[in-house]
Amino acid sequence: MKFTLRKLRYKFNGIGKFPFNAEEAPIEATANVVEINWPKENGIVTRVPADRKPLSSVKKVKLLPYGGTNLKMTEIPFIE
Repeated sequence: MKFTLRKLRYKFNGIGKFPFNAEEAPIEATANVVEINWPKENGIVTRVPADRKPLSSVKKVKLLPYGGTNLKMTEIPFIE
């Protein structure tokens, strides 16, 4: 599981011919993330773990609108 570090940065690309296609997403966000050990039960993540020690270096990821992706994520956990 990955945690975002602080802020998301947004970019508006305009609405193209196929707005639900990942290559023509009208908006995107970028975030710096790190991997943490977050247990799963029946394929679903459990409560936020007490130990949030990073397991990876910081990576920048691009996030696209819910309708334009194969992987759906409705909430993004933040580290303070």
